[in-house]
Amino acid sequence: MATELIGYSDMSLELWREITAEYNGRKIKGSFKFIDGKVDVRTQHGSKTDQLGGRTPEQVAKTLLRELARDGRA
Repeated sequence: MATELIGYSDMSLELWREITAEYNGRKIKGSFKFIDGKVDVRTQHGSKTDQLGGRTPEQVAKTLLRELARDGRA
């Protein structure tokens, strides 16, 4: 028996995961999601997106998080 929520059939659920990385000896935190071959990372001060390019979503997320830190946005 299936239950259908009326009016919610077109909504998609985005799952964000927490991620931490080290940059210049400092632990930095952010969140990331992986959808359609792209990784989106966000912090309180910015966000970045990249494609996998043969890496895991976690590897890409940590790289993007370090780049945000380097740019002063993490």
